[in-house]
Amino acid sequence: MTAAGHLRTEAVKWVTVTGGSDSLAGVLFAIHQNFVSPELLDFALSGEVVVIAMLGGMGTLYGAIVGAVIAVGLEELLSTWTDNWLVVLGALYVMCVMWFPQGLVRLARR
Repeated sequence: MTAAGHLRTEAVKWVTVTGGSDSLAGVLFAIHQNFVSPELLDFALSGEVVVIAMLGGMGTLYGAIVGAVIAVGLEELLSTWTDNWLVVLGALYVMCVMWFPQGLVRLARR
């Protein structure tokens, strides 16, 4: 019983810490931009976070870092080559999910 209570307490602590850090990031962003609009809550931005997690591999810190570097790098590279870079990027993400369902970091560990 004490182990389950301890795990629940730890989970609540981590949710509180991440919520606080996210709030701080939002406040600092608003101060930096001097303006906040609802356009910042676009679905594409939240979808990009999911793609980063799936691309790198969920459950690892290195997976998030690798996924972010690859996703942002591909976005920057493809947007300089073509105006339809979202189509190409979407196709690459679908192929990565089909061929590497555990993510690229877990593939490298094998």
